[in-house]
Order: sequence, then C-alpha cells, then structure tokens
Amino acid sequence: MEKKLLVVSNHSPEKWGNEQKRGWEGIEYIPFPNIPAEAGIGEVIDIATPLCQKIGEWLNNNPTGKVNLQGESSLCCVVYRSIDDIIFVFPTTARVAEEKIHPDGRVEKVTTFQFVRWR
Repeated sequence: MEKKLLVVSNHSPEKWGNEQKRGWEGIEYIPFPNIPAEAGIGEVIDIATPLCQKIGEWLNNNPTGKVNLQGESSLCCVVYRSIDDIIFVFPTTARVAEEKIHPDGRVEKVTTFQFVRWR
C-alpha cells in the first residue's frame, strides 16, 4: 500500500529535507488559503468550504492517504471539524537556539527547527 500525503500549508514540501520526505511515496501540495485578519467566522467558513472539497476529493482518490494541515487556526479548526475519517499527521521539530557572537561584540540569537518525526 502506497503511503501518500496531502500537505495544506504555507510551506511547500519542495523545501523539505530528505528526512522529512522519507517514508512518503507520494506527496501532493495545496497552498494554504489567505485568511484576512479582519475576516469573521462566516468568511472563514466560506474560504474553508472549497478547501474541504479539495481535500475530500483527494481522499476519495487516496483512501489510505494522510493529510498534513498547518496554518491559520480558525480555518484549520473548521476543516478538522468538517471532514470525517481523516487521519491528520503533523511534523514534530526540535527547536535549537544558539548565540552567535559577532566580532564587534553583538550577540545574535539564532533559532533553527530540525525535523524529528511525524506524529
């Protein structure tokens, strides 16, 4: 059985490292819709409706597929509550913070996130 993943996010899987892609035999991507900060819940539902339809169509063609949905919280909540029987998966990361000291004495905090596993 092929392990397929649908990613709905602002971060394209094209930029993922090999470790994050490992184990998935097929990854498809839908860019996360823009949600205006001033939008009310009705507008969020209106934006979520076609996204739910796209996800539902993808799942009909990939019944054992999994969905990675990451983005604006209210839209994610609408989608999570709207589609039954989806198995959502999420990447976990380790936050690595380092201090970089420049020759002029400035201290810069550099934070990176390293992929750990899918949950």
